[in-house]
Amino acid sequence: MISLFNKSEVINNIKKLSFRAKKTFGQNFLVDYNICKKIVSSVSEKFNDTVIEIGPGFGILTSMLAKNFRQVLSIEIDKKLFDFVSEKFSNYKNIKFINQDALKINIEDLVFNYLDNSKNIVLCANLPYSITTPILTKFLKSDLINYITVMVQKEAAERITASLGSRGCGAISYFVRYYSNPKINFLVSKNCFFPVPKVDSAVISFDKIKRQNLTDETVLLKVIKSAFEKRRKNILNSLSSGLGLEKNFILEILKKCNLDKNLRAENLTLENFVSVSEYLK
Repeated sequence: MISLFNKSEVINNIKKLSFRAKKTFGQNFLVDYNICKKIVSSVSEKFNDTVIEIGPGFGILTSMLAKNFRQVLSIEIDKKLFDFVSEKFSNYKNIKFINQDALKINIEDLVFNYLDNSKNIVLCANLPYSITTPILTKFLKSDLINYITVMVQKEAAERITASLGSRGCGAISYFVRYYSNPKINFLVSKNCFFPVPKVDSAVISFDKIKRQNLTDETVLLKVIKSAFEKRRKNILNSLSSGLGLEKNFILEILKKCNLDKNLRAENLTLENFVSVSEYLK
């Protein structure tokens, strides 16, 4: 049985299991009890009914979530880890584990098939860098998810929460603000993980915003992505190239939106991108 309170014991027990972290899954396991406690506290002070966890690993955070939420649904892609936590928490009646890829699941099916009378569903996860953007995109877009708290690499957290219009912002900065108000809760040292990663992390939360269908979300995402893929170009060239549309056509849209063709992506507001998307739609 893995101790949930002693960092060195957690690491030693993981080693005893002869488990090798897989780089393809971005496996760096949080082994610091106090950080787990801070994460759960930051989430449960908002909601305490239902939480979806991605990547339980060895279940250190999972056990704490189970004590603070009515029901926990935990998604683990690694079969060996899935078998381990399923057995370890077999006596917990309020935890369900599924062995699936979180990137491929249908959230509506997930909620319907595995959760009971869910209210105020929260997402909680320690996200590998490679899936940070697609997971946030997937769960922010879902109306079934009320609140999100995730741990990501510090650099990713800074980009996600960067002020719009600043040099540090990017497409993800604009996208998340269409759906939420993001903020960094606290930083986490790389030494709180095993194996120890090369960089520090940060825990960020997202208060969801209910939009009144301002525009076609698919078009908006394409516009924002195209604008930032070649951010050194002016907005006329980046949108024309990224969207595969004639410059004259893009120029007319920019004129209708009262936007100078020589502006760059970071010079536009979220409202500007929405306006452009509306005309393109």
